[in-house]
Amino acid sequence: MSIYIDDETKTISLSVRDLCGAEATGGSLNLSPLAAARKEMGRDIHVAYQAAQSAQQAAYRKEHSLRHTTHFGEYTVIIHGRIDGVYEAEGITVIEEVKSVLSQADDVNVESAPPAYVLQLRIYLYLWSHVHPGGPVAGRLILIRCEPERIWPLEILPDSDAVEALIRERLKQIVEEHERACRHQALKQARAASIVFPFPQMRKHQDRMIEAIGTALEQRSRLLVSAPTGIGKTVAALYATLRFAARHGLSIFFLTSKTTQQRIVAGTLRLWNLEPSSEPEKAAALPVFNSLILRSKEKICANDVVFCHESRCRYARDFFRKLEESNVRDALLAEGLITPERVYAAAVEEELCPFELSLEMLKRVDVTVCDYNYVYDPGAFDRMDSSDRSRTILIVDEAHNLYSRAREYYSPELALSQIQALRSSLQPLLGFGQEEAAQPAFAWELPSAPDSPPPSQSFLGRLDTFLERIQSFFSNLLESYPEVHESGRAVVSLDREFFAELRSELDELMKRYLIYQRRSGHVQDEDRLLQCFYGLSDFCQVVAMEGEEFVHALSTEGASPRLKIVCVDAARQLRSVNEHYYSVIAMSATLSPMEFYRDVLGFDRDTEVLALPSPFPPENRKILIVPEVSTTYQERAMHFSRIARIIEEVIAIRPGNYFAFFPSFEFLREVARFVKPKDSEVLIQDRIMPDHHRSALLEKLTDPGKRHLVLAVQGGVFAEGVDYPGELAVGALIVGPGLPRVSFEQELMRQFYEEAYSKGFEYAYLYPGMNRVVQSAGRIVRSETDRGVILLLDKRFAYENYSRLLPRDWYQSSPAELTAKDYRVALAQFWRR
Repeated sequence: MSIYIDDETKTISLSVRDLCGAEATGGSLNLSPLAAARKEMGRDIHVAYQAAQSAQQAAYRKEHSLRHTTHFGEYTVIIHGRIDGVYEAEGITVIEEVKSVLSQADDVNVESAPPAYVLQLRIYLYLWSHVHPGGPVAGRLILIRCEPERIWPLEILPDSDAVEALIRERLKQIVEEHERACRHQALKQARAASIVFPFPQMRKHQDRMIEAIGTALEQRSRLLVSAPTGIGKTVAALYATLRFAARHGLSIFFLTSKTTQQRIVAGTLRLWNLEPSSEPEKAAALPVFNSLILRSKEKICANDVVFCHESRCRYARDFFRKLEESNVRDALLAEGLITPERVYAAAVEEELCPFELSLEMLKRVDVTVCDYNYVYDPGAFDRMDSSDRSRTILIVDEAHNLYSRAREYYSPELALSQIQALRSSLQPLLGFGQEEAAQPAFAWELPSAPDSPPPSQSFLGRLDTFLERIQSFFSNLLESYPEVHESGRAVVSLDREFFAELRSELDELMKRYLIYQRRSGHVQDEDRLLQCFYGLSDFCQVVAMEGEEFVHALSTEGASPRLKIVCVDAARQLRSVNEHYYSVIAMSATLSPMEFYRDVLGFDRDTEVLALPSPFPPENRKILIVPEVSTTYQERAMHFSRIARIIEEVIAIRPGNYFAFFPSFEFLREVARFVKPKDSEVLIQDRIMPDHHRSALLEKLTDPGKRHLVLAVQGGVFAEGVDYPGELAVGALIVGPGLPRVSFEQELMRQFYEEAYSKGFEYAYLYPGMNRVVQSAGRIVRSETDRGVILLLDKRFAYENYSRLLPRDWYQSSPAELTAKDYRVALAQFWRR
């Protein structure tokens, strides 16, 4: 939408599309995977038709701008638009609106034409008659079928009275919505003073964090906050930003990397708002502010398949009409915290898409809690356009996770096996083979597909030629880099021009496939061809990006050769996103060393930083380095049993729940074979662990009559973004620094960082690994009364380059104080105090 309202001048500016778009005319959702191809096809048809008309008629004016000023109440209204074509014919001004259609019909008339197209042209006729009064004007709706091409010029008569009534009704909706939003914002600003700190007193150092965030917001700058677990980062960040946002009419995006973190944020947000009132007339006045927890489309979908098209989903059908006729948005806004469960229930009741309803709420709520990808994944950018980023504050929680996630966003992969499988499935259709594929490869082969023929032979032949080009490209690469057959991996150079041509051909194939889909009814969610198309599209998009941070890697490891673009550093991409936002507050328990995180998160070197010590009494914890084992990859096998014995001895000294955090699942499983503690139940984290399994494990820890030993991995769901207060966990044994495993891609990162910062090992291995250690250690002491022990098992923790990365508040003068002469004696003494 392009509606702009200036309250000082009482001016409304809007486009013709705002008057007749899906939101205004009650259309359906059309978010099928080929929606982008459909738009591109429409643009191509526009350009081709306009070029033909310009060649035939010298006075033809394309993309003619039109601007009309009227009044509505106290507002001056400016309606603007661009007419596809205008020309004079026999003394009459002809206004053309050009639209592409995929219909197979041989006869199209005004009655069967899409109503929104007719309405748009009639609005242009109405506006023209006011801007150029007196002269005769006629409307021509040009409908162009793509394949086989056919043009229907439909004469559209003006209907000034109906258009006038529609504009007045639409302006009434816009003004009412704006005035509601203004009242809402005025109420929020008046309530800014009521946003008080939700606890009787602040924890130590929280005031410093709140003050630093306030300064960053006043200056519209960035801030990095490193604050130990237990300091209360979430409540401090929200308190500071909520007050500022309320006073200045801003919104907040709180970004997390895990669902468990979202639960903590949700619990904190509840502290400021009462639960919804049982008295409906008072409900709207209750929330101090509104918060939305945004759940992914796949997890909140109400349809049997995730396919956002009216032909496959009743929740997408007539979405905007049902949305406008319902009171669902206002009903949700009467609640302080809008949970995914609440959105789902309200959406299903009104037969609306739950995810799209969530996105509709983005424009109305004060705080949105969501995953990193909604802001930083390039594939999600267009879906967030409803939020004004320049008026939005970003809070990035557990920010140490962001840079690795961002690298994944820009590291697409192309597998030769996928191309070969599709070509193999095409051969029988092209008459080159008789055997059928073991599994359906295309949508039209699925049991759920309607009984109609596959695409035309010309399309299938063109597709086969396209796939053959990619196969040949792989073959040429394998010949050009023979070393890949020996080492399994090689860095290669890619021809950007080749991939630009490939992208152009891919776009054409997607358009033709779209036509086939619409006409045949083969609109399927399980479509391997579409999966291939979009994988290729993503790959071509990243190939076009230039920068030293992108390395092209060819691999012959596994079942088939693969080509991957490895983004070794996503700082530039993160920076470009952050620049759109009002301010960015990145925080974590471990952002040390700060210069490392400033670099990899895309912050400038002069970005303000705040590093805080633990707020809790140091005598409440005992931190020990146990150097008598080694967990290096070469030596760890010799120490599996000894590590198990240390774990058993530690948990026997003081009964309770303990966690042992390992660098990897493989390491965990090897040690687990030797761990046989007395009187403690061993609970093991699985590599793939659904939410309900994680919750069940954590629930076991609440049984005061039993002891538990949880074997988990550093950097996993039990090591970050979750609290174990009191007796839920009294100790953590951290088995080795969680350095990333040496690999081809990790070595590419090391080389890049060595050239960029002369700290290749530190940036690629050491800093990320020690971050996991400190994060895991932070699970234990979470309040002023908690007591617990933390043991670091590996001789490397005593090395200077490792120990200097341990938090400064862990020791008095030197990290050497933490090395235990006899950990058993030291622990017994601690627990006796």
